[in-house]
Amino acid sequence: MPQIDQLIKTKFYIPPVRQDIVPRARLIDQLNSGLHRKLSLVSAPAGFGKTTLVSSWIHQQERPAAWISLDEDDNDLRVFLSYLISALQIIEKNIGNEILLTIQASQALQVPSLLTMIVNEIDALEKELILVLDDYHRITNRAVHDALDFLIQHMPARMHLVILGRVDPDISQSRLRVNRQMIELRSNDLRFTQAEVAAFINDLMDLNMSPSDIAALEKRTEGWIAGLQLAALSLQGRRDKHEFVTKFSGSHHYIIDYLVEEVLSRQPNEIRTFLYRTSILDQLSAPLCDAILDISSSREILHQLDGANLFLIPLDDQREWYRYHHLFDDFLQQCLREGDPKRIPELHIRAASWYEQEGFIPESLSHYLAAKDFESAGRIIEQHAKELLEHSELAKLMSWVSLLPDDEVLCRPWICVYHAWALRLSGSPFDIVESRLKDAERALEKQGWPLSKLGPTEKIIQNNDEARRLMGHITAIRAFQAVYSDDIPHVLELAHQAKAYRPGSTFVVGNIDFALGWAYRFNGDLEASNQAFIEASTAGLKSGNLYLGVSTKCRAAYGEVLAGHLHQAMESLEEAVQIATNDKGKLNPIAGYALVYQGEVYREWNDFVAASRSSQAGIDLCERVGFIMDQAIGFTTLFRIKLAQKDLQGAQDALQKSINLSRKMKAYIYVRRWVENCQIRLWNALGNVDAIAEWIQKSGLGIDDETNYLRDIEHIILARALVMLGQKQTESHHLEDALILLEKLQDMTLTSGWAGKGIEVLVLQALAFQAMDNNEAALKILSKALSLAEPEGYVRTFIDEGLPMNTLLHQAVSNGIYPHYAGRLLSTLEAELQDYTVETQLMTESRIIEPLSRRELEVLKMLTTDLTGPEIADEMHIALTTLRFHTRNIYGKLEVNNRLSAIRKAQEINLI
Repeated sequence: MPQIDQLIKTKFYIPPVRQDIVPRARLIDQLNSGLHRKLSLVSAPAGFGKTTLVSSWIHQQERPAAWISLDEDDNDLRVFLSYLISALQIIEKNIGNEILLTIQASQALQVPSLLTMIVNEIDALEKELILVLDDYHRITNRAVHDALDFLIQHMPARMHLVILGRVDPDISQSRLRVNRQMIELRSNDLRFTQAEVAAFINDLMDLNMSPSDIAALEKRTEGWIAGLQLAALSLQGRRDKHEFVTKFSGSHHYIIDYLVEEVLSRQPNEIRTFLYRTSILDQLSAPLCDAILDISSSREILHQLDGANLFLIPLDDQREWYRYHHLFDDFLQQCLREGDPKRIPELHIRAASWYEQEGFIPESLSHYLAAKDFESAGRIIEQHAKELLEHSELAKLMSWVSLLPDDEVLCRPWICVYHAWALRLSGSPFDIVESRLKDAERALEKQGWPLSKLGPTEKIIQNNDEARRLMGHITAIRAFQAVYSDDIPHVLELAHQAKAYRPGSTFVVGNIDFALGWAYRFNGDLEASNQAFIEASTAGLKSGNLYLGVSTKCRAAYGEVLAGHLHQAMESLEEAVQIATNDKGKLNPIAGYALVYQGEVYREWNDFVAASRSSQAGIDLCERVGFIMDQAIGFTTLFRIKLAQKDLQGAQDALQKSINLSRKMKAYIYVRRWVENCQIRLWNALGNVDAIAEWIQKSGLGIDDETNYLRDIEHIILARALVMLGQKQTESHHLEDALILLEKLQDMTLTSGWAGKGIEVLVLQALAFQAMDNNEAALKILSKALSLAEPEGYVRTFIDEGLPMNTLLHQAVSNGIYPHYAGRLLSTLEAELQDYTVETQLMTESRIIEPLSRRELEVLKMLTTDLTGPEIADEMHIALTTLRFHTRNIYGKLEVNNRLSAIRKAQEINLI
């Protein structure tokens, strides 16, 4: 709506320079001198002319400038960063478009990544710029302070930041002072000198006061600009100027009370009433003031006040929106509280009604809450919670609910339900979500629906639209929660119940289908799973929820990978990327899902360039918005590429990053198993059979386990580990064990259409039979794998197996088993084997459970010297705490507990 856009834009308005101000060349010079530094801090109590000074200076600059007038709502980091980027876009319209998309798409902001993007985009500009943050004292959120600290620390030289506030900002100033990267203007700097007082009183206000009275006035006010301005307004028309100046004294508090009373006492009753009653407003416009005062003359009064310089500050060039000077507003509100307190709630309710009618929902809510009209506030939240939820504004929704008293929340089942959705989607603990769902049920029962006595299909619920839809939501959330348990039948039961209630919301139906997609997959029904994910995607896009629309489309595409349909999967992933691309060609971070999975398909097709490009781009996008699982998957793809290229260091680095990410998802074993698959492949390449054997022992897995689609990956990994051991220890029972397990896995995957997994199972079976010298069985199994793989162009599943597969493919070609396809695979594999030499970076005797990172290897080498810990830290230019962190990691990975043991172990396995 235009009004909303206009109101938001007032925050970026640079206050105009009045003609009736005293030139302050000495302060302008100081500000100019600070332009080559990072920060100018203007910190002083109210009424010292901070905004007037800086706006006057900005209007003299040739550099483009952006201005943000901050308020309490900007304590939300998401809001603060959005305004920050929008302000910069006033200078350069295309800056930060991707970042805004990231902020909108993310449920958990990755602040350093976002700020790094901002810094890099500013650095790429060909212009110098100034950013002003006014009223920064209104910011109290530590996360915002930390974000600003990061920005200042890494700020490009072409940017200059100005912070205005009543108190010092809670950021690291000492470093800036030591490095001479900031200038500071404080109360003593901003006070009017006696000469400036004279210029203001006699030249601008034309009061013709004597030098002695001016000196007395300067002494009484201590050069405080607000006090001088009020004194000048009070002195206008007086003959007893000398007596007036000698009357007031004391602190600023007493001066302001005295002088404002003097100024207000000279205003007509109509103006005083207008000032008092409109002081409840953060921003004023004529229609709004007319509405709360029930008059029609507000426009004329506002223009009159503006012309009289009565502490009214315009917020746009058209003079449609204003605000009072904060100090003046505080006094007016105090007068209203003391003189007419019973009218305050009525004024707030009128303001809330006007805002609501005009579509200013947050402002309307704020005034209803100020009036303690919690019923109306609850109604506002109830009406708009669905919109917030469907547009992923979870933090705002939860914040709004927190403003209501518990009694008001607990009597509104819809608020409870939408709050439960927000809690679930933001990752809150299950018990907290369930508690809110029970609140919703109790609220329903209070409205006459005895849920505890009714079954899920009772007609009394089904025939009441509101109760039915509410129960649809409640059951859908429980189905969504149950996805993260192992009770798949319960997920299916709840999801079907939720649909039976016909909840009516496309968003809810989409999330039910999302839960069904996972449940069907873990039940082994890929076709039903993919269809459910596609329906969830359609619902998500229809409801405007890009996250749900794209993520579920990617889940369906991965289902195609599991089914062995690589081309169909790639087509779906390309569609997902297209959906996540805006009309300016910029990718929404949700595209990270699709790019990560594209990378894995490209890797299977042996296109390492495209695979690396897609995987890294996907990881970068996922990192911005905290999609941990998909980052970990992306790094496993990069690991497989680096390992195939015999780049051990690159493989170890990628694996370590994936390990670190998997540790953040302790409750999700699927990610950890994906990483363990890579670890086992690395150990096998290093010849580290002991590590593989130890993993089998500690995994908690066995060949007699019941195989299912929820745990398919871990049993395939177990089978691979057994085959790897059996290839090196042919006299052991490992191969027989592997074949027992692989037989069960083959039945499970191929009978239910999981050809993607089935091909890998068949390859492992062929390798096991080969290691047992049963070439006939090996070739028969390999033939089956080739028949499934050829239409989709599988490559790496075969050639990653190295020399044993090379022998099998030779035999396949010789026996006329898919000779063209097997021949192409053989040519690719032999080309790689020809490049391979024993003298590569692979360390055949390594026994490390987790690879050391590049930095840890550097620290390990330093540990072999005679340097002490602090000396090593100085030599490496790192903090001592950082050195200790790396040292602890090294000890843990080498399974030692001191420096000498670490050196000995590292020498034994040829790390140093």
